[in-house]
Amino acid sequence: MKSFFAIALLGIVSSPAWSCDPKLAGDDVVRIESDRHVVALRARPTHIAVSEYFALDVVACAKTGTAPDLLRVDAHMPAHRHGMNYAPKIRATAPGRWEADGLLLHMAGQWEFLVDLRAGGVTDRLTYSYRLD
Repeated sequence: MKSFFAIALLGIVSSPAWSCDPKLAGDDVVRIESDRHVVALRARPTHIAVSEYFALDVVACAKTGTAPDLLRVDAHMPAHRHGMNYAPKIRATAPGRWEADGLLLHMAGQWEFLVDLRAGGVTDRLTYSYRLD
Protein backbone atom coordinates (compact mmCIF):
# COMPACT_ATOMS: atom_id res chain seq x y z
CA MET A 1 0.00 0.00 0.00
CA LYS A 2 1.21 3.44 -0.86
CA SER A 3 1.26 6.02 1.86
CA PHE A 4 -0.52 9.30 1.22
CA PHE A 5 2.43 11.39 0.13
CA ALA A 6 5.02 8.88 -1.05
CA ILE A 7 4.76 9.89 -4.71
CA ALA A 8 5.10 13.61 -4.01
CA LEU A 9 8.42 13.16 -2.25
CA LEU A 10 10.05 12.49 -5.62
CA GLY A 11 9.28 16.02 -6.78
CA ILE A 12 10.64 17.64 -3.64
CA VAL A 13 14.22 16.61 -4.33
CA SER A 14 14.44 18.86 -7.38
CA SER A 15 12.64 21.85 -5.84
CA PRO A 16 14.52 25.11 -5.28
CA ALA A 17 15.45 26.27 -1.78
CA TRP A 18 12.73 28.13 0.09
CA SER A 19 13.10 31.33 2.05
CA CYS A 20 10.82 29.86 4.72
CA ASP A 21 10.87 26.32 6.03
CA PRO A 22 7.65 25.01 7.57
CA LYS A 23 8.69 22.39 10.11
CA LEU A 24 6.62 19.21 10.17
CA ALA A 25 8.16 15.90 11.23
CA GLY A 26 7.63 12.60 9.48
CA ASP A 27 8.61 10.65 6.41
CA ASP A 28 5.32 11.26 4.61
CA VAL A 29 5.38 15.06 4.63
CA VAL A 30 4.62 16.85 1.37
CA ARG A 31 5.70 20.41 0.67
CA ILE A 32 3.88 22.55 -1.84
CA GLU A 33 4.57 26.17 -2.68
CA SER A 34 3.23 29.23 -4.42
CA ASP A 35 4.90 32.55 -5.13
CA ARG A 36 4.01 33.71 -1.60
CA HIS A 37 3.85 30.62 0.65
CA VAL A 38 5.34 27.25 1.49
CA VAL A 39 3.06 24.60 3.02
CA ALA A 40 3.88 21.23 4.59
CA LEU A 41 1.12 18.60 4.80
CA ARG A 42 0.97 15.29 6.62
CA ALA A 43 -2.01 12.91 6.60
CA ARG A 44 -3.12 11.02 9.70
CA PRO A 45 -3.24 8.12 9.23
CA THR A 46 -0.57 8.19 6.53
CA HIS A 47 -2.49 5.70 4.40
CA ILE A 48 -5.75 7.20 3.14
CA ALA A 49 -8.45 4.66 2.35
CA VAL A 50 -11.65 5.12 0.35
CA SER A 51 -14.53 6.32 2.55
CA GLU A 52 -12.48 6.52 5.74
CA TYR A 53 -12.02 9.74 7.68
CA PHE A 54 -8.54 11.22 8.01
CA ALA A 55 -6.90 14.43 9.17
CA LEU A 56 -4.22 16.69 7.75
CA ASP A 57 -1.59 18.46 9.81
CA VAL A 58 -0.71 21.69 8.00
CA VAL A 59 2.19 24.07 8.60
CA ALA A 60 2.57 27.20 6.47
CA CYS A 61 4.90 30.17 6.26
CA ALA A 62 5.27 33.21 4.04
CA LYS A 63 8.23 33.51 1.70
CA THR A 64 7.98 37.27 2.12
CA GLY A 65 5.44 39.56 3.70
CA THR A 66 2.70 38.72 6.15
CA ALA A 67 2.40 35.25 7.68
CA PRO A 68 -0.83 33.40 6.85
CA ASP A 69 -3.59 33.84 9.43
CA LEU A 70 -6.39 31.72 7.94
CA LEU A 71 -6.47 28.28 6.32
CA ARG A 72 -9.11 26.42 4.32
CA VAL A 73 -8.68 22.87 3.03
CA ASP A 74 -10.86 21.05 0.52
CA ALA A 75 -10.49 18.28 -2.05
CA HIS A 76 -12.19 17.61 -5.36
CA MET A 77 -12.04 15.31 -8.36
CA PRO A 78 -11.51 17.53 -11.42
CA ALA A 79 -12.45 14.78 -13.90
CA HIS A 80 -15.75 14.14 -12.14
CA ARG A 81 -16.45 17.78 -11.27
CA HIS A 82 -17.33 17.08 -7.66
CA GLY A 83 -15.69 17.34 -4.29
CA MET A 84 -15.94 15.77 -0.89
CA ASN A 85 -19.33 15.19 0.69
CA TYR A 86 -18.12 16.49 4.06
CA ALA A 87 -16.43 19.73 5.08
CA PRO A 88 -13.40 19.29 7.36
CA LYS A 89 -13.19 21.06 10.70
CA ILE A 90 -10.12 23.27 10.80
CA ARG A 91 -8.51 24.56 13.95
CA ALA A 92 -5.36 26.55 14.52
CA THR A 93 -2.96 24.71 16.83
CA ALA A 94 -0.25 27.42 16.91
CA PRO A 95 0.76 30.38 14.73
CA GLY A 96 1.20 28.98 11.21
CA ARG A 97 -0.08 25.51 12.24
CA TRP A 98 -3.49 23.93 11.71
CA GLU A 99 -5.28 20.62 11.91
CA ALA A 100 -7.93 19.80 9.30
CA ASP A 101 -10.01 16.93 10.64
CA GLY A 102 -12.88 15.00 9.09
CA LEU A 103 -11.71 14.75 5.48
CA LEU A 104 -13.16 11.81 3.57
CA LEU A 105 -12.50 10.81 -0.04
CA HIS A 106 -15.54 8.74 -0.99
CA MET A 107 -14.24 7.15 -4.18
CA ALA A 108 -11.01 6.01 -5.79
CA GLY A 109 -9.44 8.14 -8.51
CA GLN A 110 -7.53 11.36 -9.06
CA TRP A 111 -8.14 13.94 -6.32
CA GLU A 112 -6.81 17.44 -5.92
CA PHE A 113 -6.28 18.94 -2.47
CA LEU A 114 -6.93 22.68 -2.31
CA VAL A 115 -5.16 24.67 0.39
CA ASP A 116 -6.25 28.30 0.71
CA LEU A 117 -4.14 30.62 2.86
CA ARG A 118 -5.08 34.18 3.72
CA ALA A 119 -2.37 36.68 4.60
CA GLY A 120 -2.68 40.46 4.62
CA GLY A 121 -6.21 40.24 3.21
CA VAL A 122 -5.07 38.26 0.14
CA THR A 123 -5.94 34.59 -0.42
CA ASP A 124 -3.43 32.26 -2.04
CA ARG A 125 -4.49 28.82 -3.34
CA LEU A 126 -2.03 25.92 -3.42
CA THR A 127 -2.93 22.54 -4.90
CA TYR A 128 -1.66 19.01 -4.56
CA SER A 129 -2.73 16.15 -6.86
CA TYR A 130 -3.23 12.76 -5.28
CA ARG A 131 -4.28 9.40 -6.72
CA LEU A 132 -6.42 7.30 -4.37
CA ASP A 133 -6.38 3.61 -5.33
